[in-house]
Amino acid sequence: MSITFFLTSLWEKRILLMFIGKVHTFSLFYFIYGNRLTDNFWMRILKF
Repeated sequence: MSITFFLTSLWEKRILLMFIGKVHTFSLFYFIYGNRLTDNFWMRILKF
């Protein structure tokens, strides 16, 4: 029973880590490119 529980928890952790990894990479990508876009946006506003 403990072995199956350990395996299921390990599998859940793996899925959780994969999900967190995907979200993290997406957020990092969005943060880098979104920051550049917002910087250009703010620079345009401040120029006007």
